[in-house]
Amino acid sequence: MEFVMHSEDNDRTKDKIVETFLDRWITGYDYRKATPESFKGKDIPAHIANHPMFYASIIYMETLYKAVTYGDFDDIDQVVKDELISWESKGGQCIYLSTLLYMLLLYHELGTENNLSYVQGYYIHLLREEYRSLKVQILPPVHGGLHAWIELDGSVLDISIRQEEDFFDFQGKPFILGKVPEGLNLYGYREVRKTPKSYARNIAKGSGMKVEDWVQHHASASLRIAKKFLQGRMN
Repeated sequence: MEFVMHSEDNDRTKDKIVETFLDRWITGYDYRKATPESFKGKDIPAHIANHPMFYASIIYMETLYKAVTYGDFDDIDQVVKDELISWESKGGQCIYLSTLLYMLLLYHELGTENNLSYVQGYYIHLLREEYRSLKVQILPPVHGGLHAWIELDGSVLDISIRQEEDFFDFQGKPFILGKVPEGLNLYGYREVRKTPKSYARNIAKGSGMKVEDWVQHHASASLRIAKKFLQGRMN
């Protein structure tokens, strides 16, 4: 989503986040009356992390992110391609991917409405040292932007944070599955249950589907792509 952080003025950042979400996106309540929560995450329970449907869903999210980022849609059907391009053009790719992952986890019964949350807020971190040490500062030392992710039983799941790979040292894989890396801060508003479902209905309607059929379409696509991915690793 769009870049919003130009200083270490957290109050200004919060006001910008609130204004943008209330004006442009779906919200279940008035963020101006709430305090953003800091999300640290925790390890994903083994019975979920090792579940084949969780594995397939994460591979699928990574595939979709890479497809729209690098323009490689070879493994993506036209319906999903159109959705990706549409949400990328609106600056809402993280909303799209988080909504989709939320719905897939519900579909596969890996989460429930009681332990699964969709979150809207922002990320903030210092730039990599190589940027901050430049004699001429090309970018502000503090980097941040509007963002969306999900939380499953206290574990943060965030694939689209990969957009910060060039600016933040993840000390490993450039996404979040469980704990938030040290130095990367996520602040957000835990949304009401109807918000991700409202997004899902809107996306499904745009693709000419009922939401149940839309989720099934993506569930089938995720299994196909995960199978291809595993076959590729075995060869």
